[in-house]
Amino acid sequence: TSRSWWYNVSNGWNNWTSHNWMIRLMQSPNPSGTETHPSNAPRCYRLHNIYPNPFYDRCCFAFDIPEETNCLFEIYDVSGRIIKTINNSTLKPGYYTMKWDGKDNHEEHVASGVYFYRLKTKSFSMTKKIVYIQ
Repeated sequence: TSRSWWYNVSNGWNNWTSHNWMIRLMQSPNPSGTETHPSNAPRCYRLHNIYPNPFYDRCCFAFDIPEETNCLFEIYDVSGRIIKTINNSTLKPGYYTMKWDGKDNHEEHVASGVYFYRLKTKSFSMTKKIVYIQ
C-alpha cells in the first residue's frame, strides 16, 4: 500500500496547501511513486518545484494527477525544442515522482543552461524552469 503525507509549517497536516513551504513524505511499494487508492487520490492537478534546482547529476519531479488521463511530461530548451520526453502515457490518479539525468532523447548529455519542464494533460498544462549545471 502506498501512502503520502503532507506537512505544512503553517497549518499542520494537510493534503494540499499553496503557501509557505511543504515537506512531502512518501512510502511506495513501486518505483513510479503512484498512489492509487481512491480516498487518497489528489483533488487537483499539481506540478511541484523540482529538487534540486539548479542540479548537476539528476533531479526529481513530483506531480499530482486527480483523474485517469494521458500525461505528457517533457523537457524543453530556451528555444522551445523538446529535449527529453520523460513520460507520454496514460496515468491513473495518484502522486508521481520521476527523474531526469540531464540527457536528451538520444541519451546525450545536454549543455549547461536553463531548461523548462512541462506537465500537460487534456485539462491541465503547467511549465516551470530548471537550471542544469554540467
